[in-house]
Amino acid sequence: MGNKRFGSTLALPLAWMLVAGCAANTADGVVHAEGELYAIADDDTGSMFVLDRGHGVTPRFVELELARDAADDAREWPAGAEVFLDGVQVDGAVFTSRVDRQRERARARDERAARRRARREAREARRRARAEARAARREARRREREARRAERCEPEPETEVVNVLTIAGDYVDVPLPCDVPAIQDVLFTGDASVDAFYRLTTFEAVGVSGDVVGPFPLSLSSTDACDSTLVQNELIAAAEAEGVDTDAYDKVLFMMPRGTCAWNGRATLGGRYLWSQYCNNWYIAAHELGHTLDLGHAATPGGTYGDRSDVMGAAYCGFNAPHHVQKGWLSADTITESGTFEVGAISSGPGEATILKIERASDALFVSFRVEAYAELNERYTMDTRYVDRVSIHTHSGTNADSIALARLAPSESFTDPESGVTITHDAFVGSTASVTVSFE
Repeated sequence: MGNKRFGSTLALPLAWMLVAGCAANTADGVVHAEGELYAIADDDTGSMFVLDRGHGVTPRFVELELARDAADDAREWPAGAEVFLDGVQVDGAVFTSRVDRQRERARARDERAARRRARREAREARRRARAEARAARREARRREREARRAERCEPEPETEVVNVLTIAGDYVDVPLPCDVPAIQDVLFTGDASVDAFYRLTTFEAVGVSGDVVGPFPLSLSSTDACDSTLVQNELIAAAEAEGVDTDAYDKVLFMMPRGTCAWNGRATLGGRYLWSQYCNNWYIAAHELGHTLDLGHAATPGGTYGDRSDVMGAAYCGFNAPHHVQKGWLSADTITESGTFEVGAISSGPGEATILKIERASDALFVSFRVEAYAELNERYTMDTRYVDRVSIHTHSGTNADSIALARLAPSESFTDPESGVTITHDAFVGSTASVTVSFE
């Protein structure tokens, strides 16, 4: 075997003048390496080892095997061979050992990458399986509702589709962290979109569609004083300058980055405009859209957002009894005499759900039963466990005023209304039906 020099020049057979990025020329029988790679040739095995310039023998090792012998032989550099690394002679066995370690590290990297790919693929497969299962359950529930309506000769419900234009904007110093497809997914097309939420929890009475345009530059920075009216005016002007007919939509949502505004989202009752500072949050958009549909907050005596059984409070699980009755998504049975009643859970839908209504001087009590129903269809629509398998008691004036959650009763618990004197007792429940006793005495 001839000498092999690993450095600024290489003594190589003339047949190997060009190798994987190494330019070569032949002057007086000497081959000069140029470019980014060093190379060493083994005349006996027909193999060439090529490494990155300046990185020694360990990083990014590339072996160009032109061997006629067995692969195992080609991977060995015989002990005693004269190998020069940057002008310093080393034993061939040392070089082989370094090459083997590099190969082991490369194999380990490949194995780790393969495991990561396998985990990603497994997560994606589980996600697809959950989405398919949820879609199948939604379809099964829809078919069940259709079958019940057919038995009662009820007409198919008509879906009120709210057409929403979303105009995205960037602050001078802070861009919106979501692109247009991501916003469309949150509002209209995703598995947990605002549209999917309303269709599921209103039993197809309400759907949401629309378009997303922008983002357009705002004159405000994220540290300027909150000015939602200026955001509205600038974004409408920018969209119309691009040819968007903003008057063609039922509602207009202004999507802006997080800034100095004290609210996460805002809207006016029965209004046309709504704002959100969280482009990746379906709950905020669903909540503010509810206000534009005349829904007030879902409150408790101690907090504006205290009712955790309604998206108009601090919840992700649908709407409470008074809001369903206000919008006509479910009907209520007015109770005027004492008795025991079977109350079907709200999530059972029209024809199966039961809401008891007890009139008071200026408003009414609403009695309903809630179970964990929507989470199995979409894991993001989970109800606070304090309301699950409980009889809920609300008061509401029937207008767009806030609903007030007064009590949630476990089996054998009672509530006496101090204004009307009516006592309501949750006797027991089986599945999605509760037995409730109302006493006017």
